[in-house]
Amino acid sequence: MSSISSKVLDNNYAVTRNYKEKVLDYLLYLGIFSGTSLIAGGIVHVLNDSIYNYILLIIGIIMTPICTVLREVYLNQKSIEGSIWHNFIISLTVSVSAGCFTGGINHIQEHFAFSLYLIISGFIMAFATTLLYRKKSITSATIDFVLWLATFTGMSLVSGSIVHGANDWFSNYFLIVVGTFLTPLAIMVKEKFVNKKKVRFGQDFILLTVLSFGVGCFTGGIIHIDINFNYSIVLIAIGFALSFTAALQKNNGTLADLRSR
Repeated sequence: MSSISSKVLDNNYAVTRNYKEKVLDYLLYLGIFSGTSLIAGGIVHVLNDSIYNYILLIIGIIMTPICTVLREVYLNQKSIEGSIWHNFIISLTVSVSAGCFTGGINHIQEHFAFSLYLIISGFIMAFATTLLYRKKSITSATIDFVLWLATFTGMSLVSGSIVHGANDWFSNYFLIVVGTFLTPLAIMVKEKFVNKKKVRFGQDFILLTVLSFGVGCFTGGIIHIDINFNYSIVLIAIGFALSFTAALQKNNGTLADLRSR
């Protein structure tokens, strides 16, 4: 178990991490958000009846909730029981819902009816799950839902649009820009105003923006490797380099401190 203890939760910047802890933290971050992006990409492209997209969808559905549970064990030093499994259920449902929601947005021009169905069903499913499993008032649960969905949605917008940018400059690059800033902004708002934690707006926002864009490029390359192989390989390499380098720059606290919980 990592030496990062629960005291990190009380003081985000009290513990200096070693290289191993930074890498583990990065892998958990990558797993959570990449999984959601794989769901978004896989669930829309199943219309093409592609085995590759079915595989991406299954991997995403498995990876996101597992990484979320591991994050709880790693960060909060909890055993895998009780509220952890509630978080597992919430994470699984919200990640699938966010995947439906963002996948529908990314492809609404190509498959309007199906995409509209995904957007509406994804939104309703995520909101209903949040209300059922969050032991908070409706107002607090709604705020959690909006910020959580925005966090997942931003990353998926980047990964879903990055390869298609060359085909439709305005709509796809607009989604890339929105997605790149939406995720870090939602995380910062959550930590500062909901979790009442210390946040360094300048440094943390830059770090999370680069991290989000990098992960979006990485997963976007994976999702579209069967469409544009060479470009996707470049995106995977650049995305990993950007996100991993950004993650290593956070010497104190954890990346998980800044994720929506």
